[in-house]
Amino acid sequence: MAGTAYRDTAMPCRCSRIIHGTAAAPAVVRVTATPFSENDRPVMCAHYEFTGSRGRFVKGRWKTVDPPVPGTEIWMIYDPKNPRRSVPA
Repeated sequence: MAGTAYRDTAMPCRCSRIIHGTAAAPAVVRVTATPFSENDRPVMCAHYEFTGSRGRFVKGRWKTVDPPVPGTEIWMIYDPKNPRRSVPA
C-alpha cells in the first residue's frame, strides 16, 4: 500500500533498520516532485505528519514512484526513542 520506498540521497539513511518499532498511521500532507525517475516513472516525495508516542508532532518523508494522494492515511513504523526515524510499513 505504501509503494516503493527510496533512500533520500540528500540526508543520511536514518531509518534503514527499525527492529522494535511502533506503528503509526500518519496522513500524507503533500507530494512533491524530485529530479529522479525509475523505469521512466517520476520519483515523488511524499511528506507525512503524525503524533509520536510521547505526544510530539513528527514530520517525515519518503520517496516513491507510486505516491498516495494527500490526505490519505498510511502505515508507518517509527522508533519511539527517536520518532524522526520512520519507514513506510
